[in-house]
Amino acid sequence: MNKKKYKITGLFVFFNLVVLFAISGHAHAEDSKLTYCIAHRGEHDLLVTENSFASMKEAINKQADGVEFDVRHTKDHVPIIMHDKTLLRTATDKQSGKCPLRKNISSLNWEEIKTNCKLKDGSEIPTLNEILVYLEKFNKLDLFTFIELKDSPHDKTADIIEKHFYDKKDGLRIISFKETYLDKISNRLKFLDEKNFLDLDLGSWGKSKRYGINVWIKSYNLRKRYFLKLLESKNTEIGVWTVNKEKSMLPLFGKVDFVTTDKISTCINARNLKH
Repeated sequence: MNKKKYKITGLFVFFNLVVLFAISGHAHAEDSKLTYCIAHRGEHDLLVTENSFASMKEAINKQADGVEFDVRHTKDHVPIIMHDKTLLRTATDKQSGKCPLRKNISSLNWEEIKTNCKLKDGSEIPTLNEILVYLEKFNKLDLFTFIELKDSPHDKTADIIEKHFYDKKDGLRIISFKETYLDKISNRLKFLDEKNFLDLDLGSWGKSKRYGINVWIKSYNLRKRYFLKLLESKNTEIGVWTVNKEKSMLPLFGKVDFVTTDKISTCINARNLKH
């Protein structure tokens, strides 16, 4: 009788240990994903203009896992690194001429911009090709490169991307609010996989059925369970932007793939605290 009792008790204890191990293992697995810190338009401040060579270098110096920058096209289809539709917020006149600050970039030829305009920190406005050549100096660091398409991509843009990423596509993510832009360039760049594209989702839902999602932090928080379930249900990536406070970053680490931030040092330090 006593032996039987001990045997049953032993089995009960063993069963509980197995259950606890499974639960703790599952919890650990949920938080075991490596979340990468991506510098939003590089690392910029009052002295360093966003989307500049210097902002990319600052981000890399601060140990960013990757950099994000914006691409717009001039009238003659040159892809340049610029967030806004006009040059007004981040550019100024060169001594050689007056920069057409209030005109849409899409109505200006590249030569006019190059001759008359500079960034407010005094540096040149980069083209897509120039910024990628610059970043290749750091390619041993295995940086992620997030290219945001702000307008419809031209064949020239696709050619430049193919030239730089044909044999090293793993770190490339092309992102846009317009899924049609992603469709257009993905149809042109056949060597890329669907994982190389992220749909910038502003709403509290996942728009894209084809690509991964880079979601606004407020939308993510509104439907956190949905996005985490999406991560489990299919082989997709989810990034969250723009996250600048440590308390908002901490719950994301180990769950989402990317955190895009204006505060790269905060992101790196918070991730170290988490792990």
